[in-house]
Amino acid sequence: MNNDLVIGILSASVALAGLLLVFLSFIFSAYQSFPADTQSDVLRPYQITAWSAIVVFTLCIIDAILSLTCVLWRLSYWAATSVFFITIIGVLEVATVTFVMIIRR
Repeated sequence: MNNDLVIGILSASVALAGLLLVFLSFIFSAYQSFPADTQSDVLRPYQITAWSAIVVFTLCIIDAILSLTCVLWRLSYWAATSVFFITIIGVLEVATVTFVMIIRR
């Protein structure tokens, strides 16, 4: 087993989770800037993006736990690596959608 790889995945997962919190703060602040009587059609993309960011954040935390488990109990690192690649794709999706939503507004 390659401990350096798993420790790198652990560090990167936690860093990506922190980055997602930044995107979530952008989404929440944009969402809260709308008046209370705003139509739900306008707010719906913000809600969907916020939920997808929360899901990807949860994947980051799960990946960090998997990586830590792999290091502590000498398990195979394939699960942590697979979840990490899925997490990277999710972070890219959330970042792109958040950027487009903030710019388009």
